[in-house]
Amino acid sequence: MNDQPRQKLVELLKVRGEGLLHDPKLLEDLLRAQCPDHRPEVAALMNACREGIPAALKAGSATGATLVAGLKQQLQANQSMHAEAASWAVDAWQQALPGAIQPSAAPVTAPEEKVEMKDVWGLTRILASLAAAGMVCLFLVIQLVPPVLGFFLDLKTGLLLDFSSGNYAGMISKTVIALIAGGLLFLILSLSARLLGIVKKAILK
Repeated sequence: MNDQPRQKLVELLKVRGEGLLHDPKLLEDLLRAQCPDHRPEVAALMNACREGIPAALKAGSATGATLVAGLKQQLQANQSMHAEAASWAVDAWQQALPGAIQPSAAPVTAPEEKVEMKDVWGLTRILASLAAAGMVCLFLVIQLVPPVLGFFLDLKTGLLLDFSSGNYAGMISKTVIALIAGGLLFLILSLSARLLGIVKKAILK
């Protein structure tokens, strides 16, 4: 079906108004005059007009898709039209009438998010790295904290004894030892943190 008569119908209704719907003979003459080479399309439009399709489209109470489908079947049956011509005619009138009911829009659904295997593998590697880091930290705590605490408690006790006995040379030596031990402890903790970072990068590769 050619779309020129459909376009001319839209133009005629815009210029002359929907009063043309009440004068089918005038509308048919105008369409034939402007589309002399498309008589089958003009005939399909006029059959739909005489069948009351324009009025039904403007006053329809059913959902758009249901109404349009019913009108196409009605036009095909009552006017002995081919299904293609009936469908084209109803669509043409639907486009030409500004207030015509429109088909219901299909619901917009959000795209389904798919969990890919690479995402699962990435999550597994992160959990594995966290578990490994936790085990290393636990090992260091168990191995270092008790002896370190014992060492500093012994230093504290020695310092108190030296202070009470006036052994200032012993206090100085123990203070130097405490500073060296603190530095070593800081170095060990720094190396442990670096080691954890290396382990994490190796697991996440």
